[in-house]
Amino acid sequence: MLAPPPLLKTVWASLLIALRALVCVRWRGVGMLAGVLVVCGCAGPRLMPTPNAYRETATNPFAAVPVVFRTNTVDLLYVTDRELGTDDGLPAYTYRRSPSLAFGSCVVGIGDDESWDTLVAESRQARRHTALPLRLRWVKEQGRFPATPMALTRTHAGYALDGRVAMRLELTSEALERELKRRLALTPRKEAFVFVHGFNNDFGWAAFVAAQVWHFLPRQGVPILYSWPAGRGGLRGYTYDRESGEFTVYHLRQLLRALIECPELEKIHIIAHSRGTDVATTAVRELVLEDRLSGELVRRVPKIANLVLIAPDLDLQVTAQRFAADFVPLAVGRLTVYVCEKDRAVNLANWLFEGVRRLGQVRVHDFTDEQKRYMRAANSVQFIDARVKVDFLGHGYFHDNPAVSSDLLQLLREDCDAGEDDCRPLKREQDVFWKITDDYLAPPR
Repeated sequence: MLAPPPLLKTVWASLLIALRALVCVRWRGVGMLAGVLVVCGCAGPRLMPTPNAYRETATNPFAAVPVVFRTNTVDLLYVTDRELGTDDGLPAYTYRRSPSLAFGSCVVGIGDDESWDTLVAESRQARRHTALPLRLRWVKEQGRFPATPMALTRTHAGYALDGRVAMRLELTSEALERELKRRLALTPRKEAFVFVHGFNNDFGWAAFVAAQVWHFLPRQGVPILYSWPAGRGGLRGYTYDRESGEFTVYHLRQLLRALIECPELEKIHIIAHSRGTDVATTAVRELVLEDRLSGELVRRVPKIANLVLIAPDLDLQVTAQRFAADFVPLAVGRLTVYVCEKDRAVNLANWLFEGVRRLGQVRVHDFTDEQKRYMRAANSVQFIDARVKVDFLGHGYFHDNPAVSSDLLQLLREDCDAGEDDCRPLKREQDVFWKITDDYLAPPR
């Protein structure tokens, strides 16, 4: 089969990217916008399907949820470098880039006026009696860091931060730490779950996904949405979002440093999806390189217990060169990569960039023997192959498919390895590859 001409390839790729934006049911508003539905005749976003592990089980997984969280809302701590606009006088974060990092509270509603008991009951049913639509209730910005690059002054020893900038940086850092400590005080689990979204996600959609994952966690630790300037849309939206991912790395690193330095926080779990995996891995890599100044070749980044890459839109060779070559997998507690051969969005990205293979569709035979030995030696690298039913694009399988969401939640809840019989009884494929099928952790019929 002849390769398409360059112009035709570009046009066809652009049309497919635009189609992806339309097929994914989402609200196209940002921040506090009520939203305009882009797919006519379809309902708005609803609570994700009940994970297999939660379906009609004898033990209620929501029984230990602290009383303060037993509502039909989810209050996320958000951190973003999206440009701030307004809608009806309320904050509205756009796809444009801001040189300053902001944080605040974002509340997502689940359902209409359902009680906690109703929400729990519906969250444990394979077939629900209530639709449970998702809505962005409100967004409140609580602090903003100085813009980067920060102003400097010359001193006899060299350079230092401008006095006013240094004061603002200190005050904002203290405000973020206070908010984090306030939230940690509400939960017995002193851990943070940082969700980094992917391409074409606006602020609201990213908040919906993060809220759902935390609801089913179920509501353990502190949920943090890291929202970067994605979601421009249009025929060139992918290229804009890709460069926004490069723009945001410094700010995500800034957040991770703040979390690491909070004494009350014990563990950090990073969950990244799609292009967000590039943002997350690059930020962690830069932390590794900073810490290498101590003289150690491989040094654990403090507190990062799990780095989870879902449907990673990353070139395999680039990942090996920039990520594995700097021993990043050895610097985190556990690296888990979810892949799916049916992921058409990742397949399209691979076609666009003409790479050897995208990490989100990698197979064990794509690795050299040396790379396999490296992963076995690391003893903390696990690839999870989702052999499951997916929708047309197959890119959101981690929350759309009840088997995959079950494994992700078990990983985060129990902090356990793939293959542990009493926690994640996955089927081993070969080496560090494990397989999920649709019946995984499903109750017996």
